Amino acid sequence: MASLSFTEFWARGYRSLRGVEIRDLKQYNVFYGPNGSGKSNVLAAMRTLLQLAQCAATAPHGGDGHGALEAAGRALESGYLRADELCMREPSRTLVLGAAFRAGAPQCIEPLGLLKLSELSVEVTFDWALRDAPRLEISGLRWLGPQHGAKGDLLRLWTDPWPEGTEVHIVLRGGRALGQQEFRRAIAHLLVDVLPRQAYHLIEADRMPGREPPNAATLLHGGRAFSMQDHLRRGWIAPGLLAASKDEEIGVRDSLEKLRKFLEGEPLRRPRFDPVEIGSTRAAQLRERLQAADGEPRDVPLDLAGLGVVQIYSILAQALLSGARCIGLEEPEAHLHAPTTGLQLRQLLQRLVAEQHVDQLFVATHSNLFDLDPMGYFDFSLDDSGCTLVQRRGLDVLDEQHLYEPGPAKHALQLLLQYLPAEEVVFRRPEDGAPVTAGAMLLLLESRDRKALDFLRDVTGAALRSVRAKANRPAGA
Repeated sequence: MASLSFTEFWARGYRSLRGVEIRDLKQYNVFYGPNGSGKSNVLAAMRTLLQLAQCAATAPHGGDGHGALEAAGRALESGYLRADELCMREPSRTLVLGAAFRAGAPQCIEPLGLLKLSELSVEVTFDWALRDAPRLEISGLRWLGPQHGAKGDLLRLWTDPWPEGTEVHIVLRGGRALGQQEFRRAIAHLLVDVLPRQAYHLIEADRMPGREPPNAATLLHGGRAFSMQDHLRRGWIAPGLLAASKDEEIGVRDSLEKLRKFLEGEPLRRPRFDPVEIGSTRAAQLRERLQAADGEPRDVPLDLAGLGVVQIYSILAQALLSGARCIGLEEPEAHLHAPTTGLQLRQLLQRLVAEQHVDQLFVATHSNLFDLDPMGYFDFSLDDSGCTLVQRRGLDVLDEQHLYEPGPAKHALQLLLQYLPAEEVVFRRPEDGAPVTAGAMLLLLESRDRKALDFLRDVTGAALRSVRAKANRPAGA
């Protein structure tokens, strides 16, 4: 799959997501809001959707319901879903997750070379009304073909057998009609192998970089050795990249070299790194080749570069080695200094998309660092019942709202107000023209009163008008 992106996502009954629909998703999508408002829940739900679809597609298919029971059991055993993740405010105890995808032209989603799909929507339903008999099924599956506007309801064709009178217009190359078993294999391949691996990868940057395991080469997980992705997901970057350097797939080793070149470029310009094994324990370590003061090259462990740099390495390693076309980032600013490593990460994320390493970014953040698309902001909040609300916002609206928050803009205004006589009028209320003095406005700013937001909006507007007037003034005037 050369190119893929989400266009829509919807969720009902998952954690705080009682009924969330997010449409018109772009290259850069920033989820902004306070802690606990549901930003992370949406990122996790996108991953859960693909995992549940995988479980549903691998279960036995038939009309007796045993496949739905087995699929639900498999999802629970795998840890893809927990009982406490069903929205407790949803009385039906039914979870619905769905998404629409678009393949970038001229590429197509093409499982097994049989079925070309330029657009696809997938929906799963997990029904836990009966606590001892949960059911997981694919409840929606539609496609749009790349030629002649071909489209269809794949869910109808997913049934066994096909409903009487169903007309199948899907044909293979060469004109041969697609048989039922071939069709089911193609769709199963799409849901089991393609989408979970290539569609989306979640990077939980707020939980990393983790401490390196004491013996990364021999550490086991669930009775098996940790894989490259296991290590990287946990923030164990050295053993993860060591595993990548030894991987049998040339594509993985190529991605590792791509990561090296990416880090050597702007804005980090880091020296070349190499993962190595240390001593008899074979513990992994990541080393960079630096030029010492005496002019001799010296290998220095990456740990000494600082937590922020290690986090950037971890984020980029996952983004480039996951193979996914869409990346979710959970609080990427967690260990970064905004004016230095924070800005560097921002530039690197832009490079990831501009150089087509990934097609789409989702960022859950509290920082204004990631204003990568002024119209790509989604404002998260909670309603009175504690469920998530999502609204698309322009950056200008968010700026007005978040000038309230502690920070340079608010501090500068407070400092200016302190220099004014307390009785001087600085603002008149829009509703009745009543005056507000400098002393009163200081108190309103502290109490986060609505009139203070109106004041901040007026000050911001006046500043912008002043800047525009100066820019349009002839030179020397």
